[in-house]
Amino acid sequence: MFPHSSLVDRLISLALDEDLSLGDVTSRCCIPEGHRSQARIVAREELLFCGGELLNRISESAGASVRWHSIVEDGQRVTSGTVLAEAEADSRELLSLERVSLNFLQRLSGVATHVSHIVERSAGIVVLDTRKTTPGWRVLEKYATRVGGARNHRSHLGDLVLIKNNHIDAHSGDINALFRQLRAAQPWHIPVECEVRTGEELAAVLPHSPDFILLDNMSDRVIEECLSLMAQRGFVGGVEVSGGVTSDRFSSLAAIGVSVVSMGSLTNQAVAVDISMRLFAGESLQRG
Repeated sequence: MFPHSSLVDRLISLALDEDLSLGDVTSRCCIPEGHRSQARIVAREELLFCGGELLNRISESAGASVRWHSIVEDGQRVTSGTVLAEAEADSRELLSLERVSLNFLQRLSGVATHVSHIVERSAGIVVLDTRKTTPGWRVLEKYATRVGGARNHRSHLGDLVLIKNNHIDAHSGDINALFRQLRAAQPWHIPVECEVRTGEELAAVLPHSPDFILLDNMSDRVIEECLSLMAQRGFVGGVEVSGGVTSDRFSSLAAIGVSVVSMGSLTNQAVAVDISMRLFAGESLQRG
């Protein structure tokens, strides 16, 4: 489901202010008042479309009369030349909102497309995203990762107690002291995940029975040893593998029993795709 969040509205408002704080002088000078055009938003490469619902939210936020008709739904893969959405509206408004609209579509479709290529190679492993997102864009980029076929990990720091290497290092490596403090302060309804970097750290963490364990930056051999140790100790929580995970490793990770990975590259290595807008003005559309 598309995120109807105030964060999205604030981001749209910021983008409009960034582009239109002084108005659109080019359209005002070059386009007659009341001029109308047909517009089409077109894919210029093969992509997985994402972000269509933003088009009319952007228009509404700008106080414009433009209303887009979606041709393609989010999550649909299209080829170059496919019309994604179309509208007939005031030409000045269409041109003033063009770049903001395309920036959102290009970024979100780029994330969704990139994620879909990774998930296609996942060998049945569940792929989670991370908080390595563009500042201010997290709710949208995490939506795009879902459209691409991945699943969301925590969205903010209040979702989950996630003990990472720096939390352990802040206790000088004393995992027992860390868990004593945690158990005294932990809200009862929030689960706990603990990241470990070595088999020795894992052995120290297991007696504290976290809900999840994250195996971080380990080779396949060390991951296999850790999975074996958890089985021997009867650990029944979830296990996540992260750090250095690439699609080239999916087959070998699946073979040793890994079922869940998280990848910052889903968002921080995604590249915007090529989407454009074209205007078509005919005699019957010259004046609104």
